[in-house]
Amino acid sequence: MQILVHLGLNKCASSYIQRALAGSQAGLCRAGVFYPVEGGRPAQYGLSRHYGFGPDVAGVTRRSLAWLTAEASRRHCTRMILSSEYLSLDRPAAIAAFAADLAALGADARFVLFSRELVPWLHSLFNQYVKTVDSGPHFPTIDAFIDHVLANGAIDIARRYRAWADVVGARRLAHHPIAPGQPPEDVLVPFAEFAGLPIAPARQGASASPVRCWRSSIAPRGSSTWTGTSATRSKRGSACWSSPRESTRSRAAQRSVESPPSSSARSIA
Repeated sequence: MQILVHLGLNKCASSYIQRALAGSQAGLCRAGVFYPVEGGRPAQYGLSRHYGFGPDVAGVTRRSLAWLTAEASRRHCTRMILSSEYLSLDRPAAIAAFAADLAALGADARFVLFSRELVPWLHSLFNQYVKTVDSGPHFPTIDAFIDHVLANGAIDIARRYRAWADVVGARRLAHHPIAPGQPPEDVLVPFAEFAGLPIAPARQGASASPVRCWRSSIAPRGSSTWTGTSATRSKRGSACWSSPRESTRSRAAQRSVESPPSSSARSIA
């Protein structure tokens, strides 16, 4: 079984990729490529949950690689694409378990990781935080938010890359930085090359993800599930964007944050 695993990162076109793959599921299957869609969810959160990456939420059924491979075989598919941005979280035990199961299945696996420039990525993470978080740690300004994610290493892309590369091998892991203004359909190229057919672009719009995918990467480990009212979101959201983009850039520059892996790791081959 040949498998292409999309690891994320969160807020790096993951939902767009997942919607496009889910929308192309029938065509992919006819070409012998299985992309699982269960319960209307375009991502395989049951897979990431099974191996300990998360999300630990109701309604997400744990699915092992063996279970998904059996489903692919039942559909006479010899290749499979899997996607969950939770897989990019730095969870050594979970990565080891995932890799061990791949080896036990004798799978020929390749991995792909997308990233963005630090400043727009931080703004996107903070924007998602403003829209969805109403309890748990509160950050009244974007500067406070930046302090938090710098302190817990959530935006250390190189560390998250190495966590997988050290286990599965850097030659199996392709890193694709997304440039500002890059056409969104460009992120579908690795999947189209793997499948051997075009992947129709997804409709632009709000994320179809049923869970808050950024939460595990920016929140302290062990923090509670966060819920709240739209009124609170609106009130907090109106004040949180007081710091301009230049402030984000200067704050990030003051800290030692490792750069993403070099472009030499970009090729899937």
